[in-house]
Amino acid sequence: MLHSQVSQATNPTPHLSPDPIELVTTQEYQKCTISVLVSQTVTGLWRSRYVLIRFSPSKSAYIAAYPDGAYATREEAEAAALQRGQRIVDFALPTVA
Repeated sequence: MLHSQVSQATNPTPHLSPDPIELVTTQEYQKCTISVLVSQTVTGLWRSRYVLIRFSPSKSAYIAAYPDGAYATREEAEAAALQRGQRIVDFALPTVA
């Protein structure tokens, strides 16, 4: 499911803890910036989200979404978001010259 906004200051998802969402990595991948954010749920599991941004003089694209599931560790959540973000770039994000 795609979400249109990601807030780093507050956590808009009620099942997550009130702790701020943490930006854990930003990576350049095929002319696209992938930012990964994580937060811990009240049950101790980790959820992640990714933000994809691609700019050019003629066209730009922006996607913010969550990979499915919750993960036992922060590292697993981060890896899942990064992998999902790369897959979206490879198959769904419009090519920008």
